[in-house]
Amino acid sequence: MKTRSRAKRSTRQKLTDDADKYYSWYVRLRDTETVGHTRMGKCITCKTSLLVCYRDPETEKIRWSKNCENGHFIGRSYHITRYEDENNNLQCTRCNKWKHGEREKYKLALEGKYGPGTAERLEELAYKHGQSFKLPLPELEMIIADAKEAIKFYEKEF
Repeated sequence: MKTRSRAKRSTRQKLTDDADKYYSWYVRLRDTETVGHTRMGKCITCKTSLLVCYRDPETEKIRWSKNCENGHFIGRSYHITRYEDENNNLQCTRCNKWKHGEREKYKLALEGKYGPGTAERLEELAYKHGQSFKLPLPELEMIIADAKEAIKFYEKEF
């Protein structure tokens, strides 16, 4: 299978890639607390403490840990829920990748974090619109802008 070069990607694909990147950073920062020059959080499914990122003392840049991710309850192929805050939560790589999201634990954790019926609401929304639904380009642009703004807010904390 051939992959398209970066220059040949569609506008939709470029915006989706950027939205995924910035929104993922936002979620990982949102679900953490500042501890010195680091951001620490807990996996939504196994509750393991995670070093999410730290500020490099030499360059002042944020360095991201490889042991945590933005885990989705409903998979990213359902665009209607892809950027829903309740559908996106800090998750360790082990639960997200190696244990395929720990769906049942994730469902219970959603109910505890956001209230009863959250998982069912997300499932209904996703399955109502299906995988063929695509977000409008202006909405993707707004997701990117909002995520960047939120990232700046969290970066000021450490």
